[in-house]
Amino acid sequence: MVSGLPLLLRRRWRDRGYLLADGAMGTRLMTAGLAEGALPERWNRDRAADVVAIHRSYMDAGSDIVLTNSFGGNRARLAMHGAEGELEELNVAAVRCVMRAKEDSGREVVVAGSMGPTGELLYPLGKLSEGDMEEMYDEQACALAKGGADLLWIETQSDLKEMGCAMRAAGKVGLPYSVTGSFDTAGSTMMGVSPEKLVDFCLDIKRSSIGGMFWGMGLNCGLGASDTLLSLRRLIKKLEDVGNRDALAVIVKGNCGVPQWRDGAFRYSGSEELMGEYAILARRLGADVVGLCCGSGGEHMKTMGERLAGGIGDDSVPSEEEIERIVGKAEGAKGGEQKERRRKRREK
Repeated sequence: MVSGLPLLLRRRWRDRGYLLADGAMGTRLMTAGLAEGALPERWNRDRAADVVAIHRSYMDAGSDIVLTNSFGGNRARLAMHGAEGELEELNVAAVRCVMRAKEDSGREVVVAGSMGPTGELLYPLGKLSEGDMEEMYDEQACALAKGGADLLWIETQSDLKEMGCAMRAAGKVGLPYSVTGSFDTAGSTMMGVSPEKLVDFCLDIKRSSIGGMFWGMGLNCGLGASDTLLSLRRLIKKLEDVGNRDALAVIVKGNCGVPQWRDGAFRYSGSEELMGEYAILARRLGADVVGLCCGSGGEHMKTMGERLAGGIGDDSVPSEEEIERIVGKAEGAKGGEQKERRRKRREK
């Protein structure tokens, strides 16, 4: 079993063989009234009851890991709203919202401090140095740790250098941490990182001086269920090919379908039944931690948990064709896998 996990997660992983993460926060806040362009993290202080209710819905649906509403809680993103001086207050409040929901629900869950991208580019593409970026992540990691987070959840990343900055900051704080990338551009991240490259990078980190508390890696957000699952398939195959399948837990948090414009608003296409199928396919592929991302809610999570509790049935690794037949046609990840195969042939 992967080292560095809190006891609760190790126990549930041992008993069930998988863990449930939570679902969307941003799209749920918008449904609750968050105005376009407003700062979500301020709701941790100003509308805490609404944030607590969202956390509570995922706890009631069976989530083992619940992420704080702190995705944009770093200095660079807060500065866009003139809120950089509120960094510690808003991140600490984010942790306390999960803790309040935990007390209300009576369930044991692990509080994961969400750390999203800074939105800044590193030199030479931008002006920011790796040292400056690491300092930004260090500020947020320290604030989340001060609030009482059980672990740090670095998510929706696209650049390996930025991931490294966040992971080094997390390693200094001394909490367990994980990292997920968003493979939303032809099976790679917007900065050209493939699932295979992410595996190599994460295994190097795991072997490094900060690797002791690094427990999980994978993917979140991106496109629809098919694209997410096809990227997951590549990631796990790479881990198996290099003989390190058990070095790190594999995390997947897919979007609830794809957004579609209906009745004057964007609505996600994934039904509860579809996301239940996604969860089964994710487990058949080998995911250890299964959750949801944009467009999801407690009802999707409940259905997903019920499906997983009933067993996965066929334990064979699903093919690309089976994935697309069950959850719909992929928009980009399949092309990325074909591109990777062509690259490997050229290298032979």
